[in-house]
Amino acid sequence: MVTADQLALESSERSRNSIAIIAGEYVCRILWHTAFSSDPRAAARGVPTIAIKMVAILGLLLISALQAWSTKAGTRAQLVVTVFKVLAIVLVFIGGLVYLGLGRVVSDFSFDGSSKSPTAYALALFSALWTYDGFDQCNYVARDCKPGTLPKMINTSLAMIVVLFCLANISYFLVLPFDVVRPPPLLGLFILLIPLSACRLPLRRLSVSGTALPAASLILIEGWYLSGLDFGRALAGPVGALLFALIVSISCLGALNSSLYTSSRLIVAAGEQGFLPRLFSDYNSRQGTPINGILLSSALSTVFIIIVMHPAPRSSHRRLLTGDFSNLTLFYGVCAWTWNLLVVVGLLVLRVREPTLKRPYRTYLATPILFASTALFLIVLSCFSKPWQSLAAFVFCSAGTVPYYLQVRRSGMSVFASQDRRTAADLTGLFSPFAEKQATEGLEMT
Repeated sequence: MVTADQLALESSERSRNSIAIIAGEYVCRILWHTAFSSDPRAAARGVPTIAIKMVAILGLLLISALQAWSTKAGTRAQLVVTVFKVLAIVLVFIGGLVYLGLGRVVSDFSFDGSSKSPTAYALALFSALWTYDGFDQCNYVARDCKPGTLPKMINTSLAMIVVLFCLANISYFLVLPFDVVRPPPLLGLFILLIPLSACRLPLRRLSVSGTALPAASLILIEGWYLSGLDFGRALAGPVGALLFALIVSISCLGALNSSLYTSSRLIVAAGEQGFLPRLFSDYNSRQGTPINGILLSSALSTVFIIIVMHPAPRSSHRRLLTGDFSNLTLFYGVCAWTWNLLVVVGLLVLRVREPTLKRPYRTYLATPILFASTALFLIVLSCFSKPWQSLAAFVFCSAGTVPYYLQVRRSGMSVFASQDRRTAADLTGLFSPFAEKQATEGLEMT
């Protein structure tokens, strides 16, 4: 299997590529709406694909330059953007309350036409769970956090985002007709409108943080758009549409900033462990930032942005090779949740094999069992619904087998801990540079 660092890095690149495309889409909508059309939907249809990609790459390069210039500048910018996003979601909720007070509420909350297929709900959950995917990003930057704050950051950020998103989604359904906020029936899916977001970055030396794309985010599904422009337009006309498009664009840039922060540190860790050339583990002596890691991460994301087809090609094979937004989400979801399943199953195995292992933090047994069951449900049903895309994800996961075995042999260890009696902490410490720090500070989750 691939190592945690390798899979997390690739998943991060795919996720950041999707966020960059959303940012490029909304910036272009603002420009085209202003210059060529008074109708946001007509402006969206008129945006050239090359323009979206150029804006996405430009935004990525700007964030990369900020991260390379100063870590402090990047984290301060993240703090500002996080506050902005929270206020934006509160604004969405207030807008819904105003609509409710004026008696203009859309009363059709029917679920007619929604899918009853378990596979459809599994695919929908991949998009929904990507919304909250940032909970695991905090672990990768644990060395930049105060001791003992990691569980507080994760729990507080997730709780805050769940509450905010529920309030925002209520406003969405109060203001917009149901036909607007659901995908067309031909897709065969019923997708709950949950904003694309993440609590992705624990700000340096802070105990609580989170970044959340507001409910004005969009979900791209086979070239169809569920747009925050509709919400803004319903509240305040064309001006509101432009305002919410701007909110989404800024939110995406904040998510890019936090995602790049974590992925560059993963590259540093991979360089330290020998999975990448040693030069990628270096920090710039003047700026104190991992410039080489940032450059590699940005280059990978740029390649993904270039090869993504938008809109999706009709050929299923071309979609498999190049990918659109939904395929990227599925690919990311299968990879990430396969690894999540293996990690949590490993936790359960350790409970049986090494019951006396020192555990500074011990989770309730029901939690990993429920987590593993959910992950297995998602993975199995996605294989039935999208077999080729799922197969591609599994092939990618298997691609790390050779580097993994080579690294183990260079380290003089056997592949399985039971053969050389190394402890779980020894194995984890070898492949994750953050594990030892977390264990000593009472943050290890196993």
